[in-house]
Amino acid sequence: MKRVYCILLCILVFQTESFAKAEKFEFYGNEIQIDINEKLQTYKLNNSQFSDKNIDMHLKNLHKLGLTKVFGYLKQRADSLLLDDVGYFQLVKVFTVKKFPQQSNEFRKLLAYFGLRNAGMDALLAGKANYINLFVNLNKEVDGGFQMEFNGKKYYSATSDKIPFKEMTIFHRNMFIDSAANAIQFKMNALPILGKEIATKTRTFRYGNRNFSLNTQFKKHLVDYMNDLPRFRTGVHLYAVALSSEAEKSIDDSMQMWLKNLDQNRQLEFILAMVQKAFPYKADADYLGREKRNFIEQTLADEFTDCEDKAALFCYLANKYLNKKTILIYSKKATHVTAAIELDKAAPGYNFKYKGKGYMICEGACVGYKMGETILKEEEIAKAEIFE
Repeated sequence: MKRVYCILLCILVFQTESFAKAEKFEFYGNEIQIDINEKLQTYKLNNSQFSDKNIDMHLKNLHKLGLTKVFGYLKQRADSLLLDDVGYFQLVKVFTVKKFPQQSNEFRKLLAYFGLRNAGMDALLAGKANYINLFVNLNKEVDGGFQMEFNGKKYYSATSDKIPFKEMTIFHRNMFIDSAANAIQFKMNALPILGKEIATKTRTFRYGNRNFSLNTQFKKHLVDYMNDLPRFRTGVHLYAVALSSEAEKSIDDSMQMWLKNLDQNRQLEFILAMVQKAFPYKADADYLGREKRNFIEQTLADEFTDCEDKAALFCYLANKYLNKKTILIYSKKATHVTAAIELDKAAPGYNFKYKGKGYMICEGACVGYKMGETILKEEEIAKAEIFE
C-alpha cells in the first residue's frame, strides 16, 4: 500500500511539473519569477465568435488553468514593490505582453481583465463578434483617449484601439459579475521599488551676469515606468508625487547654494529664470508626436518640456524653496497651462484673485517673461480651470 501511494505521489508530482513552468520577466529593473501552466501558452480563442456565453466560457477555462493563483501572486509582488492599483495594472500589462507574445491581443486583454477583476478592480470587456477591448474605471480622469460611460461611471480604454464604442456591446459575464466594483486607484503615496540605474543630465542657464550649471540625476527605470502610465489630466499630482532621493538631492545641492544669499523676491526671480532657460521648451506634438504629462522626475530626464511640465516644475520649486502656495491655471481656449504663486501682499505685475487671495502668474514656458507677465488674456484667465 505504501509503495502504491509513493507511485501515485510521483505521478502527481510529474504531472504538476509538466503543466507548471517557472517563468521570468523583467519589470522596470526587477526580475519577476512566476509559475505558469504551460497550457496557457497554447490556449486559443476563436476570434470570430465572441459573445457573453463565449467570454464566460473562456474565463472559466482560464480559472481552471490556475490563473487565479497567478494573479494572486502578481498582486503580492505589486504590494511588495509599493505599487498602487495603477502600478498593479501596469504589472499585469507587462506580464501579458512579455509572457504571451505569440497570443492574440484579445487573449492578452482577457488575461488583463481577469487579473484586474480578480484583485477587486472595476473593469469591463466590450466588443463584437471578432473583437474585444478592455475598459477600466479609474479614480483620476485621463486626458484624451477613448472613453465611454456605463451605469453612471466613466471607463477608459486600456489600449489605443480606435473602434468606436457605438459599434461595441458590453459583454456580460457570470464570472466576477457581482465582484470588483472598486475604481482603480492612482495614489503613488510612495515611489515604487524599481531598478537602481541612475542617469545624469547637465543643463546650463544664465541669470544676471553669471552662467549656472544644473547637474541633475534621475532614476531611469522610474522614469520609464512613469512614461508608461496613463496620461492623467493636468493637476497638482504632477508636482506632488515625490522625486527619487537621488533626483531630489541633486536639485537640492545646487538650489540651497544658489538661493542662500538672495532675498525672497530674488529667489522667486531666480527660480522662474531657471525654469524658463534651463529646460528647453518644445510642444509634445513636435517632440514626441503625442501629448504627455510629466511628473518632475520625467522632466529631469527629458530633453524638452512643454507648458504644463514647466508650470509643474515651477510649483515644485516654489513650494519647496520658498514655502509658497501655488496653483496651476489651465486655459482650454488658449491651450496653455501656467502657474501662479500666492502673494503675501500687493505686488507689481499681473494680479488676480482666487478664493479671496491674490496670486501672481509666473510663466515658466516663456523665456524672458518677468514675474506677473503672462500670455493669457484676462477673459482666458477668468474662464480657466484652476488646480490647487
